[in-house]
Amino acid sequence: MNGPIFWQTLKSYWLTILLYCGGLFLYSMFLTFIFPIARDLGTNYTEIFNKMPEQIRNAMGGTNFLTGGLTFESFMSMEHLRLFWVIIVTAFIIGFTSRAIAGEVEQGTIALLLSQPVTRTQIFFSKLVVGIIGVIALTVATIGGILWQAYRLDITVSPIEGYFLFTFVAILFFTSILTLAMMFSTMVVERGRATLLPLLFVITSFVIDMFAKLNADWEDLKWLSIFQYYSSPDEILTTASIDNLNLWVFAGIIVVTTTVGLVVFNRRDISV
Repeated sequence: MNGPIFWQTLKSYWLTILLYCGGLFLYSMFLTFIFPIARDLGTNYTEIFNKMPEQIRNAMGGTNFLTGGLTFESFMSMEHLRLFWVIIVTAFIIGFTSRAIAGEVEQGTIALLLSQPVTRTQIFFSKLVVGIIGVIALTVATIGGILWQAYRLDITVSPIEGYFLFTFVAILFFTSILTLAMMFSTMVVERGRATLLPLLFVITSFVIDMFAKLNADWEDLKWLSIFQYYSSPDEILTTASIDNLNLWVFAGIIVVTTTVGLVVFNRRDISV
């Protein structure tokens, strides 16, 4: 990693990261504030949720809610952590990675970087580390907003160990998407393609996960979706446990995509 490039990249993105963190913190506080209202609705809330199409219920991770009743963790999983939060953080990741390499190539600014006494490996990791910092910050801001508001409203939550584990799992999950998106960014020369490829991956992965939940004949497809290893947030939060296979899959994705992205970036022909 190269210090000047790292700090310059962080300087370019610190405001974006800060705005995302602030927005997620406030949004998490707002949804936490809504929970007592949903809890007071009792069976009425359940009936409303049951009227939703099954595809949407499954996508939002509502299975545990329907079987175990409304808890704070099941509510946050359905309304926030299972789907909408993933969309928001993924938007940040794709926006960052599409500019990190492909954007530099498209604008011609990569030539300035390569003319400096730094290696491509240093450039790659300097930018990747900034992306990881962003992922960690967004995840901590989200969980922090949830717990802070729950404390203020005296809402009973699961043991803190579950929240620590979920934070760790979420960071691994989003870092997997980050390194995959960085890999695509090293392969193309346009920001548009660097945006499209990881977006298609995430959408396809989500659709596969949804199909696997809807039809028993398609159940085996779930292993092809990264959402399968993200699991159900409320299960992790309440049990403070997760299958070790999920963690190994995330680690494998991070190592493989980082390695491929680094090799491609070092070998591609870029005019200086």
